[in-house]
Amino acid sequence: MTYRLKVLGLTLTAILATSAVLISTAHAGEFEADQYPVTYTGSSVKGEHSFETAGGTVKCKVTYHGEEPEAKSMMPLTTTYSECSAFGFATATMTFFNCHTRFTAGETVEGVSTVAVETDFYCDSGGSIVIKAGTCEVTIEPNQAFSGGLGHNGTTAEGKSDIEATLNLQGVKYIVDQDGFLCPFPGTGTFGNGVYRDVVTLEGEKPAELSKKIGIKIT
Repeated sequence: MTYRLKVLGLTLTAILATSAVLISTAHAGEFEADQYPVTYTGSSVKGEHSFETAGGTVKCKVTYHGEEPEAKSMMPLTTTYSECSAFGFATATMTFFNCHTRFTAGETVEGVSTVAVETDFYCDSGGSIVIKAGTCEVTIEPNQAFSGGLGHNGTTAEGKSDIEATLNLQGVKYIVDQDGFLCPFPGTGTFGNGVYRDVVTLEGEKPAELSKKIGIKIT
């Protein structure tokens, strides 16, 4: 019994020591560039993002753009969608009116390659995110924040560091404003079952010369 207690004590000591090391090396993450100011640009790695709803899936090509003068934990990005299809219709639009996507870096831990990334769709007063396809019209409720994102540092073709973020945002709230002929929704109203998925590559560029890459990373 004494031997077992000693082994248990040593095991607990080792676990506590490991936890203390992890806590001591953890700190609030920041998006950092090799030089400033920096222009952030991004796009979907797989060519298109998806937003799953009760009436079907929205698919678009998406690009991101933002500028920062210094390292920050939060990265607000103007978001543009193009070449969309939605709800069984071959053509659609998804538009951010006075809204943007905002990534927030979680804690970084030395020796751990991935970082939690919170995503929110932030809108100024009166802003909205609207999807239109055929006889369907859907509004994504603004100012929602989601966990379920992971980021890690990578390398561009030019050898500069970049960031890849994998988004799997569950429980996105949206409002079906219009459910017309051939629109597959079960009716108008508010739903909370949206799922937003994307894999985004973010790169840094020199504002005056966008062809010149600047290394960016989560630190």
